[in-house]
Amino acid sequence: MRKILFFVLFVPIKLLFAQNPPDIVQSYGGPAAAFAWPIPFAHIPQTFTKHAVRFTAPFSGGLNSRMASLDLRVWGTTKSQDGYNDSLVVRFLSTTPDGTPDETKAFQKPLKVVLSSLKRGDYNTLGLGVKNLIFKPNTHVWVSFELEAVGKKDTLVMVSDNAEIPALGRSAAYIQGLGWQMMRETQFNNEYIFQVAVKWSATSVVDREKEQVPIEMPLVEVYPNPFDVNPTLRFYHFNPEVVYITVFDLMGKKIIDQVLPISNEEHHLILPDELPSGLYLLRIQHREAIIIKRLIRAKK
Repeated sequence: MRKILFFVLFVPIKLLFAQNPPDIVQSYGGPAAAFAWPIPFAHIPQTFTKHAVRFTAPFSGGLNSRMASLDLRVWGTTKSQDGYNDSLVVRFLSTTPDGTPDETKAFQKPLKVVLSSLKRGDYNTLGLGVKNLIFKPNTHVWVSFELEAVGKKDTLVMVSDNAEIPALGRSAAYIQGLGWQMMRETQFNNEYIFQVAVKWSATSVVDREKEQVPIEMPLVEVYPNPFDVNPTLRFYHFNPEVVYITVFDLMGKKIIDQVLPISNEEHHLILPDELPSGLYLLRIQHREAIIIKRLIRAKK
């Protein structure tokens, strides 16, 4: 039996990027001084080995948020003051809606960086996956930073409300795009400066003139299922409505035209078995909201 793999990638309808608020950057570029915050972040004393900061899931207009990756940058010299080979462990903690950290849901594979091996400006990115990192609007997200050093076993935890990044009120700044939330600079041993960014994504339809989301798109994610021959569509909606699914080839020929009910269950997009490998366009419409994705079919 032939194995069929699918890859579904985001394709913007229009690149409608409104002027970004100061706490969003769209790339890794720029010096440390480029990221300024209203409230300065306190230095971490040497006696602390853990530090936790709280992010708030953006897109408060009813849209779900996805934490796509966490970026860590280290600014400093190549050796710590006290001679220890300090290392930084980054792990993710999910939370309850009121912001209570859940210590049982940490990453199984934390990102660990030996600071003495990094040069100024080096960064590492921790991919967080997607399946278990979908957040409802205004959900608090905790990111825990564990500072480990040889010979130091302190386990004090410092949690500061000043580290909370408020929810963005500018969900319309992006259309099917990616936004960055940059944490304040944090200094350790008066030598290393850590910069941490969280990359969010959300599906939205943007009214450029009013800069607001005119309608909620109930689609949470479209992803290929390696154990199935058809892509999986997952919706998050409670009202009895439908979405219209259309697949076109690159010449504009309509190949599939389906109507799917919206529910909290997964739906499989059924493609004809005789459909050859290639690049296709997947159009999903809910009411007047439309998103378009690339659909790559590869037969083996």
